[in-house]
Formats: sequence, C-alpha cells, structure tokens
Amino acid sequence: MLVRSAALAGLSLVGAFALLTLQACGNSATGGGPGPVGGSAGAAPTSGSGGISGSNALGGAGQGGAAAGQGGSLAGGGAGGSGGAPEPVFDAGKLSVAGTAGPALCRLSSDGRYLLVNVTNGGTSDVLATQVRVTTDGTSYELRVPTPVLSGSKNADLMFDRGPLVGFVADWHFTVVIDPDGKHGGPLSTIKGECTDLRSRATAGMVPLATWYDTGTGLWNKTDWWTSANQLETVIDYTREVGDSKYSDEIDNTFVKNSGNNFDQYGYYDDDGWWALAWIKAYDLSHQQKYLDMAKVIFKRMAGGWDDKCGGGIYWASAKAGDAGLKNKNAIPNSLFLQAAARLHQRTPGDTGTGSYLDWAQREWKWFKGTGMITGTSQVVDGLNNLTDCKPGGPIFTYNQGTLVGGLVDLSLSTGDTSLLDEATSIAKATMALMADPNGILKEPGCGGDICVQFKGVFMRNLAYLYKSRPFPEFQSYMRHQSDNLWNSNKNAQNEFGYEWHLPFDKATASRQSSALDALNAAVMSSNMNLALAGVATGSAPCSAAGAATNATDGSARWDSKWCSGGAGDQMLSVDLGSAKYIVGFRVQHAGAGGENSAWNTRDFEIQTSPDGKAWTTAVTVTSNTADITTQPVPAVTARYARLHVTHAQTATDFVAARIYEFEIYGIQ
Repeated sequence: MLVRSAALAGLSLVGAFALLTLQACGNSATGGGPGPVGGSAGAAPTSGSGGISGSNALGGAGQGGAAAGQGGSLAGGGAGGSGGAPEPVFDAGKLSVAGTAGPALCRLSSDGRYLLVNVTNGGTSDVLATQVRVTTDGTSYELRVPTPVLSGSKNADLMFDRGPLVGFVADWHFTVVIDPDGKHGGPLSTIKGECTDLRSRATAGMVPLATWYDTGTGLWNKTDWWTSANQLETVIDYTREVGDSKYSDEIDNTFVKNSGNNFDQYGYYDDDGWWALAWIKAYDLSHQQKYLDMAKVIFKRMAGGWDDKCGGGIYWASAKAGDAGLKNKNAIPNSLFLQAAARLHQRTPGDTGTGSYLDWAQREWKWFKGTGMITGTSQVVDGLNNLTDCKPGGPIFTYNQGTLVGGLVDLSLSTGDTSLLDEATSIAKATMALMADPNGILKEPGCGGDICVQFKGVFMRNLAYLYKSRPFPEFQSYMRHQSDNLWNSNKNAQNEFGYEWHLPFDKATASRQSSALDALNAAVMSSNMNLALAGVATGSAPCSAAGAATNATDGSARWDSKWCSGGAGDQMLSVDLGSAKYIVGFRVQHAGAGGENSAWNTRDFEIQTSPDGKAWTTAVTVTSNTADITTQPVPAVTARYARLHVTHAQTATDFVAARIYEFEIYGIQ
C-alpha cells in the first residue's frame, strides 16, 4: 500500500487505531492558554508543526502542577541578557527536560492539541538554540522543534502538534531527546513519557462487565432485568463511541433470548422504558428493523398505562405487577415514556396527529411539567405522593434527573423548541452542583442496599447526550473529572469499580460496573475524536437502500452496516461536521473489516478536506491498498467537511463496488 499525506510521506502506519484525545496524567496544563505557536507543518516528518509558547510559556498554573514556564521570560535575541552577560554558546549539555518519566511527562495545552515539553537551562550562561525531538515509540513518527536562546536558569515550554505524532496508537508512549543529532553538546539521555487515553479506560472496564454476562439467559448477572437493559445500553454506547465491536454479539443474543414475551417480564412500566430505549439504540447501531419494531411494541404497552388520575401520566406498574400495580405515578416511568416517544417519532416517517409518538411526547411533557415534580431548584423529585392528593414529593435520585434531561433533549430535537434544552441544562447543572461531594464527584443520596447502584450512570449517559446539543465546556470538564476520579480513586486491580464514586472501591457487581462505564463512556463521548459520529454523511448512489452513506458514520463495522456504491471508481463519501473542526487523522474500515472478501477492499482512494464544501485540499492519497483497515495521521488542519474519493474501487473483478464500513475522522472538538 502506498500512502501520501501532506508532510507525512514515507511514514510507516501502525495498524491499531487510537483515541487522539489523550488524558493528561497528573500534570494537565489547564491554566492559561498557550501563547502564539511558531512554525507550521513541514514537508518532512522531521520538521512538523510545533513551536514555542509565548512569554512565560503558558502563563498559568497547570492543574495538579506548578505554573508552566515558571522562572521568568525567555531571553531575547542572540545577546541573551544585558550588560556584561556572557555570550550565548552552543552547549546543549546544560539543557534538560523538566519532569519525571512516564505519565508525569504527559502535559497538554489547554485545548489538547499540543504536547508541552519544558526545557530548562541548568547553567549560568545563555545557551543558543538547538532542537528537541519527540518520537512515538515503535514508529517513525517524529517532530522537531527548536529551542529558544535560554538565559541561565530559565526555561520554556515547547509545543508539539500531536496530530502527526500520536499516529493512532492506543496508549501513546513517546521519547523526548534534546539535540538529537549531537551537534551542540548532545545527544543527551532520553526521557520517556506516556499518555493514557479515555477510550482505553472504557476498554479496560468492559472486560470485567463481560464476565457477568450469561449467554444462556441473555442477561447480566443471569437474572437482573431492568439493570440488564441499562447494561445493554452500556455495551451499545461503548461499541459506538470506542469503535470496538468485540461485545456486539451480546446485543442480538439478549434480544433472541428474551423477546418471547416482548420484554414484559414483571409488568413494570419503567422496566418497559429501559428496554424500549435500549432497542432503539440497538437499531441505530445495527439498522436491524426488528429492534425498532420491538421498541414500538413495548411503547404501545407503556401507553396503555396512561389514564386521567392526577391529570394524566402513566403508572409505575401495570396490574400484572400484583399489589404494586396501578398504585403510583412517579417520575421515572414518565421520563422514560417521554424519551421513548420522542425518539420513536424521530425514527418514524410521517408521524403526526393525535395518537402519534410526537403527540404522546408532548402530552407527557405538558403533564409532567404541571405536576410540580420539578422543584424551584431544578431538581426532579421521585413522584406523586398518591393518586388522590397528587402532590409531588419523595427523594431526589440522580437517575430521575438524567432520564428527564434525555427526554427533553429528544423532544427538543423533535420540535425545534430550544427552551426544552434550557430546561434540560438547568436540571443538569443543578445535579452537578447539588448532588456532589466537596470535590465535585457525583453522589447518590442514601436509598438502602444496592438498589441505587445503577442510577449515577444513567445521569452521566444523558448528560453526554445533552452535551451534543449544548457543548458547554463545564459539561465536558465535569465528565472528564468523573472519569479521572473513577480511574484513579475508585477501582481495584481488576479494573472493577465501586458504588460510591467519591469513596474507595467497595465491591464488584454488574450494576456498579456498568454505571461507572456509563461515566467513562460519557467522557469519551464528550471528547470523542471520531468527529464523523456527530456529522452528516452523504454519498454516491448506494447499491441498495440498506447501503446508505449514513452507515459509514454510525460507529458500527458489523456486516449489516456499510456504505456500498456500485462502480469501478469515482464514488464520493462526504461528511459535514457541522462547523469547523481541528482534524488530525483518518481511519477507514474497508470490506474486510466487515467480514467480506478482502479483495473487495478499496484499492485506491484519496481523502480531502474543505472549509466550505467547495474548495477541497487533498490530505491523503492511498494506492494499491490491500488492508482491511487503513489509518492516516495528518498534520493538523481546520475544516468543516471531509470526503473520501474512491478512485479505484477494488482489486477483485467480481461484484465491483465501493464498500466502506466506517469512515472515521479524528480531531479535537
């Protein structure tokens, strides 16, 4: 396979893909923003984008570390100092990289685009400029940035563009060396750094969750019912956001093993709501109609729980539930009913009028808002006290906040009413502020035993969903904060998580694990480097209705989710990212990635970017490809549009067509 990408010609490409949102470990530079970056992507891998940050480097304290660039401004010009100061010399031996090896060396700029390497002059005289090289271990990826003239005892942060450096490596291990060519008193001893990414956390957490899955029952922990619906959502979210289909067979197995009674196990309408939402997500991931059809069957059963007592709303449980049936109207089944109705409306063409899904969603929200279950502080109480007084009351649980947030987002998407997003934002912010420990870690009020262990994950899942419509920085930082805390303070050696996130690990259960994974997935969603997941895909005419362009940006590389367009070449697959994004690379999953004949893999193609969808610049050209998956890091480019142009569809001469299972566009939100 021959690959040409701007400034990266000749670089070897690694097969594994990586999250390019790297979590700075212990020394994240989040204080002041970096100064102007000098330099631009060069024509060779040894001279790529980078530069020196402005005066005093970052000019602010990094979270968990000292102020970056502390110690004074850079020496100016070649004279270095004033008066009788000694002349600058080439003596790289006086320079050193600040920090210890490993995760502590992972310091990122506040926007996440650059690795910051602090270089200190340990001598008393000025040192002339030399180079610092950062290489990605095990690859030929490298960038070099010149140092400034440094006065004695002064230091500076150098900025390395992570786009062409990271190279889609899952966990980034890199090496820093001063004066790599040994021209000015070097080479010095190398120092190795490591950045772990948010996706690797979710991947590690999925391993123990899978041990609770029982293939015989199609449930987690053998018999758990409503929690298994939530664990199914965890698996679907992980599959989509991380791009790992390892656990996707659990989705259909759960359906096959439990669909005989249309998921009506115990007669509880909130159980119905969880399963309806799970199967809608399964449909979105796989495009299998049976999942959407099942969600509609379940919703119809939920709608049967509506009556005029307390003015409307559905019950917590049906008569099938026995003594609990038809006794209570509370928040959780009604929030789930709202969300399921709005989502089904979005997936049902021509859904209008009385009795439509949209009609149900609007009736539900009008009723819910009128019950008083949303307090003056924008918190959702658990329900109505009885069916006579119909007064709101009860505890405030995190999952009640989350499900209503999700329902309001979906109703807003269905109607275009942005005031619903305002309401959802108020509830989310109230939860973040009022349901947390002093360190800002999400906390559940006491509710007895293990009954509430799943709740916090529901809130995190829906907060990530709100973030897609309201991408506020405070939401993103909150989700990352929960992920950091879980990973650093709440897990055991087996990557199992406890119940109270603000406390050390207590014990392992499937619900504890999936709840924590919802938080880890939420952090990935809010920082997801596969920008195509939130884009709008269009393409050349598909082979059939099942081969639409949108299949190539849905996060699924299953056999039933691909873009197929017939012909020997000249097919186009374009993605509108909605606004200008910072793009650092691409991954394409071809026919073989979906289990088809590898001889049908795209042979020749190019990838182009555009700020406006009119003027296009070629970023990557690939010829003679035979690989199932191709990865192309590129020097950073800002663009709203990206497109894959297939110039020669495949090597084989049978069933000639372009077949793309996923077109992934990596960058920074």
